[in-house]
Amino acid sequence: MRWVAVLLIGCLWANEAQAGLTQAELAGVAASPPPNARLDIGLVAPDTGGAIRTIRSILDGRPAFFTFVDYTCTTLCGTSLALLGGALERSALTPASYRIVVMGLDPKDSPQAAAAMAERDIPDRLRAAAVFLLPDRDTLARATALLGFRYAYDAASDQFAHPSAIYAIGPDGSVRSVLSPFALTAGDIESAFATPRAASLYERVRLLCYGFDPLHGVNTVRIAIILQIAGALTVALLASALVVMIRKARRTR
Repeated sequence: MRWVAVLLIGCLWANEAQAGLTQAELAGVAASPPPNARLDIGLVAPDTGGAIRTIRSILDGRPAFFTFVDYTCTTLCGTSLALLGGALERSALTPASYRIVVMGLDPKDSPQAAAAMAERDIPDRLRAAAVFLLPDRDTLARATALLGFRYAYDAASDQFAHPSAIYAIGPDGSVRSVLSPFALTAGDIESAFATPRAASLYERVRLLCYGFDPLHGVNTVRIAIILQIAGALTVALLASALVVMIRKARRTR
Protein backbone atom coordinates (compact mmCIF):
# COMPACT_ATOMS: atom_id res chain seq x y z
CA MET A 1 0.00 0.00 0.00
CA ARG A 2 3.01 2.30 -0.38
CA TRP A 3 1.36 3.88 -3.42
CA VAL A 4 -1.57 4.86 -1.22
CA ALA A 5 0.67 6.90 1.06
CA VAL A 6 2.42 8.46 -1.93
CA LEU A 7 -0.93 9.41 -3.50
CA LEU A 8 -2.26 10.91 -0.27
CA ILE A 9 0.87 12.93 0.42
CA GLY A 10 1.09 14.06 -3.18
CA CYS A 11 -2.48 15.30 -3.30
CA LEU A 12 -2.19 17.13 0.00
CA TRP A 13 1.05 18.73 -1.17
CA ALA A 14 -0.61 19.80 -4.40
CA ASN A 15 -3.49 21.35 -2.48
CA GLU A 16 -1.00 23.23 -0.29
CA ALA A 17 0.92 24.38 -3.36
CA GLN A 18 -2.28 25.71 -4.95
CA ALA A 19 -3.01 27.90 -1.95
CA GLY A 20 -2.20 31.48 -2.87
CA LEU A 21 -1.30 32.58 0.65
CA THR A 22 1.45 31.31 2.89
CA GLN A 23 1.01 30.40 6.53
CA ALA A 24 3.02 33.50 7.42
CA GLU A 25 0.59 35.70 5.49
CA LEU A 26 -2.39 34.02 7.11
CA ALA A 27 -0.82 34.43 10.55
CA GLY A 28 -0.98 38.21 10.11
CA VAL A 29 -4.73 38.21 9.48
CA ALA A 30 -6.66 39.47 12.51
CA ALA A 31 -9.09 42.03 13.88
CA SER A 32 -7.17 43.65 16.69
CA PRO A 33 -8.25 47.26 17.37
CA PRO A 34 -5.67 49.46 19.08
CA PRO A 35 -6.58 50.97 22.47
CA ASN A 36 -9.23 53.67 22.11
CA ALA A 37 -9.82 52.69 18.49
CA ARG A 38 -12.16 54.99 16.62
CA LEU A 39 -13.50 54.83 13.08
CA ASP A 40 -13.30 58.16 11.25
CA ILE A 41 -16.96 59.03 10.74
CA GLY A 42 -15.92 61.55 8.10
CA LEU A 43 -14.99 58.74 5.69
CA VAL A 44 -16.85 58.91 2.38
CA ALA A 45 -17.98 56.09 0.08
CA PRO A 46 -20.81 55.42 -2.39
CA ASP A 47 -23.63 53.07 -1.46
CA THR A 48 -25.29 50.51 -3.73
CA GLY A 49 -27.50 53.20 -5.24
CA GLY A 50 -24.53 55.42 -6.12
CA ALA A 51 -25.21 58.04 -3.43
CA ILE A 52 -22.09 59.39 -1.76
CA ARG A 53 -22.38 58.79 1.97
CA THR A 54 -20.32 59.66 5.02
CA ILE A 55 -20.22 57.37 8.02
CA ARG A 56 -21.45 60.34 10.05
CA SER A 57 -24.56 60.80 7.92
CA ILE A 58 -25.30 57.07 8.00
CA LEU A 59 -25.07 56.86 11.77
CA ASP A 60 -26.95 60.13 12.33
CA GLY A 61 -26.34 59.91 16.06
CA ARG A 62 -26.90 56.15 16.33
CA PRO A 63 -24.47 53.32 17.09
CA ALA A 64 -23.76 50.70 14.45
CA PHE A 65 -22.65 47.18 13.79
CA PHE A 66 -19.81 47.65 11.31
CA THR A 67 -18.14 44.92 9.27
CA PHE A 68 -15.90 44.38 6.25
CA VAL A 69 -16.93 41.80 3.64
CA ASP A 70 -16.10 40.65 0.14
CA TYR A 71 -19.33 41.03 -1.82
CA THR A 72 -18.43 38.16 -4.15
CA CYS A 73 -17.24 35.89 -1.34
CA THR A 74 -18.32 32.26 -1.55
CA THR A 75 -17.34 31.23 1.98
CA LEU A 76 -18.31 32.98 5.22
CA CYS A 77 -19.13 36.62 4.43
CA GLY A 78 -22.79 36.05 3.69
CA THR A 79 -23.08 33.60 6.54
CA SER A 80 -21.65 36.11 9.02
CA LEU A 81 -24.15 38.75 7.91
CA ALA A 82 -27.02 36.29 8.15
CA LEU A 83 -25.94 35.30 11.66
CA LEU A 84 -25.70 38.96 12.68
CA GLY A 85 -29.17 39.57 11.28
CA GLY A 86 -30.57 36.57 13.14
CA ALA A 87 -29.08 37.72 16.44
CA LEU A 88 -30.45 41.22 15.91
CA GLU A 89 -33.93 39.86 15.28
CA ARG A 90 -33.77 37.86 18.49
CA SER A 91 -32.59 40.87 20.51
CA ALA A 92 -34.68 43.58 22.15
CA LEU A 93 -33.09 46.29 19.99
CA THR A 94 -35.30 48.00 17.43
CA PRO A 95 -33.90 48.58 13.92
CA ALA A 96 -34.47 52.33 14.30
CA SER A 97 -31.99 52.45 17.19
CA TYR A 98 -28.89 51.28 15.28
CA ARG A 99 -27.36 50.90 11.85
CA ILE A 100 -25.69 47.99 10.07
CA VAL A 101 -22.78 49.34 8.03
CA VAL A 102 -21.06 47.00 5.63
CA MET A 103 -17.87 48.06 3.82
CA GLY A 104 -16.64 46.14 0.79
CA LEU A 105 -13.11 44.78 0.75
CA ASP A 106 -12.74 44.50 -3.01
CA PRO A 107 -12.81 47.74 -5.03
CA LYS A 108 -13.58 45.61 -8.11
CA ASP A 109 -16.95 44.52 -6.73
CA SER A 110 -20.02 46.05 -8.33
CA PRO A 111 -23.00 47.74 -6.66
CA GLN A 112 -25.09 44.87 -8.00
CA ALA A 113 -22.99 42.32 -6.09
CA ALA A 114 -23.34 44.32 -2.88
CA ALA A 115 -27.09 44.72 -3.38
CA ALA A 116 -27.45 41.00 -4.04
CA MET A 117 -25.69 40.18 -0.75
CA ALA A 118 -27.92 42.63 1.11
CA GLU A 119 -31.01 41.06 -0.43
CA ARG A 120 -29.86 37.54 0.35
CA ASP A 121 -28.38 37.89 3.83
CA ILE A 122 -30.08 40.80 5.62
CA PRO A 123 -33.58 39.99 6.94
CA ASP A 124 -36.35 42.07 5.41
CA ARG A 125 -37.23 43.74 8.70
CA LEU A 126 -33.64 45.00 9.10
CA ARG A 127 -33.03 46.05 5.50
CA ALA A 128 -33.79 49.73 6.12
CA ALA A 129 -31.14 49.84 8.86
CA ALA A 130 -28.40 48.43 6.61
CA VAL A 131 -26.07 50.38 4.33
CA PHE A 132 -23.63 48.64 2.00
CA LEU A 133 -20.66 50.77 0.94
CA LEU A 134 -18.21 50.43 -1.95
CA PRO A 135 -15.11 52.38 -0.87
CA ASP A 136 -12.06 53.20 -2.95
CA ARG A 137 -8.66 51.83 -1.94
CA ASP A 138 -7.65 54.87 0.09
CA THR A 139 -10.87 54.91 2.12
CA LEU A 140 -10.65 51.18 2.72
CA ALA A 141 -7.02 51.46 3.84
CA ARG A 142 -7.93 54.24 6.26
CA ALA A 143 -10.86 52.32 7.76
CA THR A 144 -8.99 49.04 8.16
CA ALA A 145 -5.97 50.75 9.72
CA LEU A 146 -8.07 52.61 12.29
CA LEU A 147 -9.89 49.44 13.31
CA GLY A 148 -6.86 47.15 13.31
CA PHE A 149 -8.42 44.98 10.63
CA ARG A 150 -5.67 43.06 8.83
CA TYR A 151 -6.40 40.93 5.80
CA ALA A 152 -4.60 39.41 2.82
CA TYR A 153 -5.50 39.06 -0.83
CA ASP A 154 -5.04 35.81 -2.75
CA ALA A 155 -4.70 36.93 -6.35
CA ALA A 156 -4.68 33.34 -7.63
CA SER A 157 -8.25 32.75 -6.48
CA ASP A 158 -9.35 36.40 -6.27
CA GLN A 159 -10.27 35.75 -2.65
CA PHE A 160 -9.61 37.60 0.59
CA ALA A 161 -8.42 36.02 3.81
CA HIS A 162 -9.91 38.20 6.49
CA PRO A 163 -11.36 37.96 9.99
CA SER A 164 -15.09 37.44 10.34
CA ALA A 165 -15.56 40.24 12.84
CA ILE A 166 -18.37 42.61 13.76
CA TYR A 167 -17.35 45.95 15.27
CA ALA A 168 -19.87 47.59 17.57
CA ILE A 169 -19.17 51.31 17.23
CA GLY A 170 -20.67 54.28 19.01
CA PRO A 171 -22.21 57.32 17.29
CA ASP A 172 -18.77 58.97 17.37
CA GLY A 173 -17.08 55.97 15.72
CA SER A 174 -15.50 54.66 18.92
CA VAL A 175 -15.10 50.90 19.07
CA ARG A 176 -17.21 49.55 21.92
CA SER A 177 -16.64 45.84 21.30
CA VAL A 178 -15.61 43.31 18.66
CA LEU A 179 -17.93 40.36 18.15
CA SER A 180 -17.61 37.06 16.35
CA PRO A 181 -20.75 36.43 14.28
CA PHE A 182 -20.38 32.70 14.96
CA ALA A 183 -20.98 33.04 18.69
CA LEU A 184 -23.56 35.81 18.88
CA THR A 185 -26.42 35.79 21.36
CA ALA A 186 -29.20 38.31 21.86
CA GLY A 187 -27.45 39.30 25.08
CA ASP A 188 -24.21 40.03 23.22
CA ILE A 189 -26.13 42.27 20.84
CA GLU A 190 -27.93 44.14 23.57
CA SER A 191 -24.73 44.87 25.51
CA ALA A 192 -22.51 45.53 22.49
CA PHE A 193 -22.70 49.33 22.78
CA ALA A 194 -21.98 49.55 26.50
CA THR A 195 -19.13 51.72 27.74
CA PRO A 196 -15.97 50.77 25.84
CA ARG A 197 -14.28 47.80 27.44
CA ALA A 198 -10.70 47.68 28.64
CA ALA A 199 -8.14 47.22 25.89
CA SER A 200 -7.19 43.82 27.30
CA LEU A 201 -10.61 42.52 26.29
CA TYR A 202 -10.11 43.45 22.65
CA GLU A 203 -9.36 39.88 21.75
CA ARG A 204 -7.86 39.10 18.38
CA VAL A 205 -10.61 37.78 16.16
CA ARG A 206 -8.82 35.14 14.12
CA LEU A 207 -11.66 33.24 12.48
CA LEU A 208 -10.74 33.45 8.81
CA CYS A 209 -13.15 33.91 5.96
CA TYR A 210 -10.96 32.08 3.46
CA GLY A 211 -12.36 28.68 2.65
CA PHE A 212 -12.52 28.07 6.40
CA ASP A 213 -14.65 25.57 8.28
CA PRO A 214 -15.74 27.31 11.54
CA LEU A 215 -16.83 24.02 13.12
CA HIS A 216 -13.58 22.13 12.68
CA GLY A 217 -11.05 24.92 12.23
CA VAL A 218 -9.61 23.64 8.96
CA ASN A 219 -9.68 24.64 5.34
CA THR A 220 -12.86 23.46 3.60
CA VAL A 221 -11.05 22.96 0.30
CA ARG A 222 -8.62 20.63 2.03
CA ILE A 223 -11.52 18.78 3.65
CA ALA A 224 -13.16 18.27 0.26
CA ILE A 225 -9.96 16.94 -1.28
CA ILE A 226 -9.27 14.62 1.64
CA LEU A 227 -12.82 13.26 1.40
CA GLN A 228 -12.41 12.71 -2.33
CA ILE A 229 -9.13 10.89 -1.77
CA ALA A 230 -10.63 8.83 1.04
CA GLY A 231 -13.54 7.87 -1.20
CA ALA A 232 -11.19 6.82 -4.00
CA LEU A 233 -9.04 4.83 -1.59
CA THR A 234 -12.11 3.09 -0.17
CA VAL A 235 -13.16 2.01 -3.66
CA ALA A 236 -9.61 0.82 -4.39
CA LEU A 237 -9.43 -1.15 -1.15
CA LEU A 238 -12.82 -2.74 -1.76
CA ALA A 239 -11.77 -3.70 -5.27
CA SER A 240 -8.53 -5.19 -3.95
CA ALA A 241 -10.42 -7.15 -1.30
CA LEU A 242 -12.82 -8.44 -3.94
CA VAL A 243 -9.92 -9.62 -6.13
CA VAL A 244 -8.34 -11.44 -3.17
CA MET A 245 -11.65 -13.11 -2.32
CA ILE A 246 -12.13 -14.28 -5.93
CA ARG A 247 -8.60 -15.72 -6.02
CA LYS A 248 -9.15 -17.56 -2.76
CA ALA A 249 -12.44 -18.94 -4.01
CA ARG A 250 -10.75 -20.27 -7.17
CA ARG A 251 -8.00 -21.96 -5.14
CA THR A 252 -10.53 -23.85 -3.03
CA ARG A 253 -12.27 -25.36 -6.06
